[in-house]
Amino acid sequence: MRHAVDAVDLDEDRYPLRVPDVAGVSPVEAALAYAGAGWYVLPTDPADIKNPGSVVHGHWQDQSSRDPAQIRDWWRGNPRNGIALHVGRSGAVAFDLDIDDLDVIARAGRRDIAEALRSAAAVQTTRCHGDRGHYLYATAPGESFGNGPGAFRRWGQVRGRNGVIIAAPTPHPAQTKGGRYQWKRVGALRPLPEVLRASLVAAAGETDPLTQAELNEFLDSYAGGGCGRPGCRNSPRGPVTRFKNQVAEGCSRHDTMAGVLPWAFSEAMAGCYAAREAFERLDTAFTAAFTEDDDPVRRSQLGSEFFRLAQWAAAHADPNRAHHDEQPRRPSRITYPPQLARFARLRWRPAQRR
Repeated sequence: MRHAVDAVDLDEDRYPLRVPDVAGVSPVEAALAYAGAGWYVLPTDPADIKNPGSVVHGHWQDQSSRDPAQIRDWWRGNPRNGIALHVGRSGAVAFDLDIDDLDVIARAGRRDIAEALRSAAAVQTTRCHGDRGHYLYATAPGESFGNGPGAFRRWGQVRGRNGVIIAAPTPHPAQTKGGRYQWKRVGALRPLPEVLRASLVAAAGETDPLTQAELNEFLDSYAGGGCGRPGCRNSPRGPVTRFKNQVAEGCSRHDTMAGVLPWAFSEAMAGCYAAREAFERLDTAFTAAFTEDDDPVRRSQLGSEFFRLAQWAAAHADPNRAHHDEQPRRPSRITYPPQLARFARLRWRPAQRR
């Protein structure tokens, strides 16, 4: 059964990269169609469907291909292979929206970002209902972005230079819970809107966030055991107290957490305490900072928002920042994106250690 999709007409000489309608075709036929439309593709193992290196293994970013013979060979090995689109190498950038309603972004004061996402000519939904999914745009020749989401961090992730998205007709790993890869709009990609470009440019100095697997490895690897500093009394209580105090003073909960998480993870890397304990206690404090007066949609997705913050914070953690005259200091090596500027200007007052 073919699903109805919206085909957006754009000048393909001007915007050559496009998304073909692959509803109802086999995985290998879809992979060939994507390659013919300008995409570099990779096969993914059905047992590890989101991993772009699960079939080709190491240096996968150098092995994506548009060659029909190579693609046929990959799917001849396993006709059930999933399809990964190598976004940046293909000349695109994807905004991976992790909330169900674009109006949440507008209500948070960024109607410009919400409208820019609504303008996308190529959209793949990842749930049966709602706006969650991939919003794709063409980048200019020679233009390249990393995976730092900038102002978009609160609502999702960005797939850029070495980013991929898993594409239909690949089965979604959470299909029993309503997950589904399906193109809502197909056709030539529109150029990246300026408001989204500004967000990515602002994030250009950032280290890319860790992947989900990398963050879990980080949390398991730094299990505490002591930092070797005589008399060290650092504990997760310090970052948790700082977060609570600054939120009580009226500071942004999101931006404040973006400040205390790198501090906590830096101390965990030094061995002061376990990274997973800090993660769990700060996650609890973040959730508790929201009440029934807050947007119910946002409250229902606080777990995802905190996890994205943790992915970013772990990438910026540095054990050398764990101690300074026995008191925490605002991290000086982090390049704060614009949405954290308010927090960066806040007076940094060390919490009392106990």
